[in-house]
Amino acid sequence: MSVICTNCGTENKDGAKFCVSCGSGLSGRGAAQGGAFRGGAAPAGYQNTASANPGAVYAVPDQDRDQVMGLGAWLLVFLLMIIPIVNIICLIVWAVSGKTNRNKQNMARAAIIWMVIGIVLAMLLGAVVTPFIMDAVSNAVAVNAGLSTEELQQLTEAMEQLQNMDLSQEQLEEMGLTPEQIEELEEGM
Repeated sequence: MSVICTNCGTENKDGAKFCVSCGSGLSGRGAAQGGAFRGGAAPAGYQNTASANPGAVYAVPDQDRDQVMGLGAWLLVFLLMIIPIVNIICLIVWAVSGKTNRNKQNMARAAIIWMVIGIVLAMLLGAVVTPFIMDAVSNAVAVNAGLSTEELQQLTEAMEQLQNMDLSQEQLEEMGLTPEQIEELEEGM
């Protein structure tokens, strides 16, 4: 004769002290022998033969959602997580679906939170670090070209003005450019 948990309705082996599904104690008040339940309503598929607590309603847990995921299931989850775009879609579906295993659902929610934190940190660090990197690159170019920092600044301003076409022919000549260099610059634009 099997022992049935009166808390969740799971059938357990004879002599079991705790329910394999919900963990409730099966000895004494948490067990019903041979399909008997203490409450008035038995879970679906079970018949109540004992009525110690008439009118009690037993909720059958969603066993697919509460079941512990095995190694193979987790290997599949992590395989999907290494595929670009598919991983984001899966995480969103798993996080919001009401039918997803609770373990997978919580993992998906945590992963989405960490992704958002990572994106925000990357944007903040990018905004802070980029000017320093650009300055370092400019200084390295100046050193390699044998220019001082002031000369590099002047050259940068001249290039910006050239891009805006704010310089006249005379201004270019005042900067020390030869007519041939000026023609090359104009052809390059």
